[in-house]
Amino acid sequence: MRIRRSKGSRAIGLFALIALLLSSHASFAGGPFVIDSAGQPAVWSTAHSVPFHTDLGPLGLLTNAEAIALVEEALQVWEDVPSSSITFAAAGSLPFDVTGSNVFDILDVLGDGISPVVFDHDGSVIDAVFGIGASRSVLGFTAIEFGQSDRILEAQAVLNGSVLDGDPTNPDVSRESFLATIVHEFGHYMNLDHSQINGELAFDGDVSNDDGLPTMFPIASDSATKTTLHLDDIATVSTLYPGQNFSTSTGSIEGEIVLGNGTTPFQGANVIARRTGDPIHDAVSYVSGALFSNTFGGGSSDPAFKGLYTIAGLPPGDYTVEVEQIDPTFTGGSSLNPLDPPAMLPGPEEFYNGENEAGSMGLDDPSEATTITVAAGAIVDGIDILFNTIAADDSDIGLALVLTKFKHKIRAIGDRITA
Repeated sequence: MRIRRSKGSRAIGLFALIALLLSSHASFAGGPFVIDSAGQPAVWSTAHSVPFHTDLGPLGLLTNAEAIALVEEALQVWEDVPSSSITFAAAGSLPFDVTGSNVFDILDVLGDGISPVVFDHDGSVIDAVFGIGASRSVLGFTAIEFGQSDRILEAQAVLNGSVLDGDPTNPDVSRESFLATIVHEFGHYMNLDHSQINGELAFDGDVSNDDGLPTMFPIASDSATKTTLHLDDIATVSTLYPGQNFSTSTGSIEGEIVLGNGTTPFQGANVIARRTGDPIHDAVSYVSGALFSNTFGGGSSDPAFKGLYTIAGLPPGDYTVEVEQIDPTFTGGSSLNPLDPPAMLPGPEEFYNGENEAGSMGLDDPSEATTITVAAGAIVDGIDILFNTIAADDSDIGLALVLTKFKHKIRAIGDRITA
């Protein structure tokens, strides 16, 4: 359900947060989504606060004033990131109460200087955009508009009030869980993409550990912990909108993901740096080739970008770096840039292994990791990972790949059962 549309020189990137609403314990990139032809992410100008215009009506059982207060609370979460310079400003109200019958009078008007935040009181707006019944599985969606440069001109967010209406025949969520949805949607409003870190925590049926999931994880959670940003969220928003001391207080890891021949770049691997002291919470991700030409019509055609990754915003410390498969069920509105559907890894998931990094499992044990020390203000480059080549007669490598893909197949089956 995430698409891109073009009108003249403008393009829209549309995101949807998907909810597993039928489960009482429903499960819930770092990086940018919209990339221009020069390989630069679209961003708002920080010379002024990012504007938003609020709807006139209620949001489920919330009054208009309560809905606006909820939006402002969500925006404050992003403003409170000390390493980021992003700020927001209420720019007034929309000219009319948006409903399913008039939604395209506001969403289809580009270049009007209005960035609407729509309170979809009864789900009719989402049904009008995505089809009847969509409001039972989509908590909200966001789109951004940009012109010839990499500057975002306008944005729009739609929030599904039908999950706050108290109707026992509809799946409802708590206020805190819905607040997490708004925080997530305003991440997209700033051009943050979806992020996959600690994905196994989203599918284990235990919401108590969901604080290990980033707010920008594609699937909604019953846990209110998503109102607290994960390091991955903090690093991404700070990379797009850096504060004064961001570059001097944090470090970066850079490298390239390539096939076993050591030369062919691979686009679409999820690369994660984990600090050894707390690898669950102190983790930041980036998808290889995120700035290269992508499924969504953006990105640079320069082949030098194809396998590259840069993980910025790392607090000083010791890290491991790994590559993992992006969940094959993360497609459409829950996809991660740059590819939809995700690329399947050409070998097993593995850690960076320093001097032992090689394209053969006989030379490079994928479970062995080399620690990388990151200092404040420093860039550690050359952290290249070679996928282990799968030979037809190598049963161990074949088994490792099968297990990697089988793990995600189990997740996909579980997703379909609970959704």
